[in-house]
Amino acid sequence: MNYIQAPVIDFHNINYNLNAVFRHRVHKDQWGDDQFVPYLNKLYLITEGQLSFMINDTSFTASKGDLLLLPLHTCQTYHVDSDYFDHYYCHFLMTTDNHNLDLFDRIRCPYNLHLDDTQYAYFVDLFDTLTHTYNQGPSVIHTLKSYDLFNRIILTYFDMIQNDIITIEPQLYLTQMFEVMDYIKQNMHRQLTVEEMANKLHLHPNYFIRLFKKHYGMAPIQYINTIKIKKSL
Repeated sequence: MNYIQAPVIDFHNINYNLNAVFRHRVHKDQWGDDQFVPYLNKLYLITEGQLSFMINDTSFTASKGDLLLLPLHTCQTYHVDSDYFDHYYCHFLMTTDNHNLDLFDRIRCPYNLHLDDTQYAYFVDLFDTLTHTYNQGPSVIHTLKSYDLFNRIILTYFDMIQNDIITIEPQLYLTQMFEVMDYIKQNMHRQLTVEEMANKLHLHPNYFIRLFKKHYGMAPIQYINTIKIKKSL
């Protein structure tokens, strides 16, 4: 069986790409999702209310004072438990090498950190400044300031959880998943089959389904249909 050669992971070359930074307050009936698999990482700082979450097979609740890291390519279900929910959020990518695999495809970290009062005030200040700076409009100075603020936020997060980064995924397995995800994105306009995607990786269809579901939390066709529905909304 001919497998794709796995790339060497280069953690010395991490690139950030900020996609959205906002503060969002909603009523409980206005926000939530079921079995959504995002293309981006999401960082939430909760300032009001409570949220129920399931990421793949892990369930938890989060409330004011919690910092959430929600990795891309994970199956996410979330709903607001309180009347209102308020949070800062940041959507981003962190590629680790020229293969464009995301850092959070390589490692597993805690999804939820509860901050003490001092930590919470520190993150509120950073998120508030980042939200204001990022949304002032594109310019060299605003972009540089935004990335500096984001760097301080993500660096503090990693410093807090450095002893809990427990897993680096097998490189070959990740390379296969990146290969098929790139293929899906390029062919989303037509009907893909499991057999076609499995053949792309030189895998048996049944094994491919198990491998895909292990990484993305759902079967390949279900994943594709979910993305198509999200894009149509």
